[in-house]
Amino acid sequence: MPFYDYQGQRGETELVPHYAKLGEEKVRQYWSIKNQKSIDGFPTNILG
Repeated sequence: MPFYDYQGQRGETELVPHYAKLGEEKVRQYWSIKNQKSIDGFPTNILG
């Protein structure tokens, strides 16, 4: 298994511009398909 060093958050430089480009509706569509459960199987309730 490789070791990785934490190099900081990627939100401001990668995720925020990506989501801004997609637009709110496309982000909600993605979340409704992909983000309904956490990696340990619990509901995320991301959409309310």
